Amino acid sequence: MQVSDVLRTDYLAISPDDMLSKVIGKLGKDHTEAVALDKKGKYTGMLWKRALMRSRFDPAATKARNLIEGATG
Repeated sequence: MQVSDVLRTDYLAISPDDMLSKVIGKLGKDHTEAVALDKKGKYTGMLWKRALMRSRFDPAATKARNLIEGATG
């Protein structure tokens, strides 16, 4: 078995600069549990629906990077 046999290439990606409201919309539309953060073609982390729902951030005023900042340094 090759990595390419199990690796997905059709993942949902967002920019760390996207607002959380946009992320929530994408998660709902695509019925997925997480999105990959993609900064200029490079993977920078994952943002999970559960983390969004538990956060106390204002989705209209908060960028995705703010929710994962502590985890990525």
